[in-house]
Amino acid sequence: MNFKNAIKWPSFKKSDLQKLELFCKIHQKTDTENIIQDAASFIDENVNIQNLKDIAEKALYFDNLLNENCRENLISFQNTMNELRNELPHSFSFWENWFCAKDYVYKYLDSGNLEHLENAVKWYGLAFENGKYFMGKSSGQFIHEAIIVSVYLDMKKNPTKARTRLQKTSDNNTDTKTPLDKTTKNFYDFGLAFDLLLNDMNDAYNLYYHCFQNFWNCFSPESECAKIIKNKDLFKASNIETTDTPENEKVLKSRETLLKITDAKINNILPTTHNVAYTPISNAIIQGYFDIVELYLDKSKYPSLNLNIPNTNNCYPIHEIVSQYLRGNNQEKIKPLILQILEITDKKVLFTRTNRQKISPLQTVIQSLDLDLNKRFLDKMFSTEKIPDDFIISADEVSPIYFALMIKYLFNNPFEYAEKRNIKEISHDSDISFIMETSKNLENEIPKEIRDKRKEETNEIVDLYIERTSNVDGFISYSMRDPIANNQGCTALLYACEWDDVEICKSLVFAGADLRKEIGKTSELTLPNGNMLFLPNNFIHRTIYFKAWNCLEWYLKDNKNIAAEYMHKKEENMT
Repeated sequence: MNFKNAIKWPSFKKSDLQKLELFCKIHQKTDTENIIQDAASFIDENVNIQNLKDIAEKALYFDNLLNENCRENLISFQNTMNELRNELPHSFSFWENWFCAKDYVYKYLDSGNLEHLENAVKWYGLAFENGKYFMGKSSGQFIHEAIIVSVYLDMKKNPTKARTRLQKTSDNNTDTKTPLDKTTKNFYDFGLAFDLLLNDMNDAYNLYYHCFQNFWNCFSPESECAKIIKNKDLFKASNIETTDTPENEKVLKSRETLLKITDAKINNILPTTHNVAYTPISNAIIQGYFDIVELYLDKSKYPSLNLNIPNTNNCYPIHEIVSQYLRGNNQEKIKPLILQILEITDKKVLFTRTNRQKISPLQTVIQSLDLDLNKRFLDKMFSTEKIPDDFIISADEVSPIYFALMIKYLFNNPFEYAEKRNIKEISHDSDISFIMETSKNLENEIPKEIRDKRKEETNEIVDLYIERTSNVDGFISYSMRDPIANNQGCTALLYACEWDDVEICKSLVFAGADLRKEIGKTSELTLPNGNMLFLPNNFIHRTIYFKAWNCLEWYLKDNKNIAAEYMHKKEENMT
């Protein structure tokens, strides 16, 4: 139970603890069959069972209090706090400070007064400083809540300063290394050190991009004032303005603002009410004002234009423009702009990834399936050299060739991919969410001849990255995302084998992929007798496990010498 770990056990005297320690040491060195009975007898003789029951009840009481952030639980704690203060002197101050912080959060929700939120953060700080060693299993929940409230206050009170820190940490030329303010960093560093931060919480940037959603997932809006605050926050998080201005007037006003930008201000981050702030050219790109983008690229009018300045999400104009191209928005107009921007963008920018979704420009270009664009990006990034083993892209941290294979199989087999990988839900921010959505459209709305053309395009992209990769076996994916993967590693060849993709396997082997390579074990197979069997994770075993019969046939016919080695090999290491 959570609370039990946060307090001393008053039922044990110091002498009893010493006896118990000695008892454990003795039994570590013996094989006594009655150790359980002996331990039970010792506890019966030395421990006050009623006290233990009281502690268990209190543990359950606090667990229930923490089940949900609601006013009823807060009132319940306040009604019993005097009794608990006497009974739990060692840890009571931590819980008292924590619930005092919660009380101030609810005062903010009832009034909208940020001073209450400031007081809440102060009390979270007091609870942390005076009680961090009494938190027990509630430490994760406390740290999450403290971080969420602290970041929320930072964005509500100092949005410009917060966005400035985000922008500075995105720029490698500044000394700012974290977007977190001092108070939040105190909680964050503790949570990171003790592995208490889960999911998106362990990404300092995402704390800001999701700060409003995180806050309202943590606290329920019970009052009318809280509901109004919540609506405004979530509209802001979705980049939706809450004014009654007609849409056409907003567009005209936005275009007018961008057209008034002078050369002296062309590289400034524009003021915004949203979490992400942009330079004028990035702003024009995301709004689809490509005529204004073309205007900004005119050196005679904007000689000072610098395309190497990121927005507060570490997203550069080259990121923005290829993203628009990927969405299919006016591609004939956009591609010349991409080539212009690519030419004057620093090479190092092409190796960056966005803060939030960890997307690199090359990753988006691969998804576009534009062979010419892929070649141009590779030429700019690597010139005549080949892609090195240690270059990775995307939030999944995979090599370009591996990502190109992902695109191929996701585009052409979206539902099989989901079934094979046991994907029940795909997060909005994941690399494959866009591909899955696009694939559904391909399957349901686009004629077969166009889908066949898409398959041909994906093959051309994969072939390009096979040709331009220095070592096709160099990258090994050990991703734990897929339940069937266990601890096995996967090269591009083993991944293609999994999909029974004979032609790609042939191309990879021709480029130097090793058919003999083994990386860990395949997933378990259940034998008729109920035993579990783990086979070496290599090409032949993978063809059998994934029923890749075309690959198996090619392997046995065209690679007889290698196949013969396995036909006569004794598997001594099988479990």
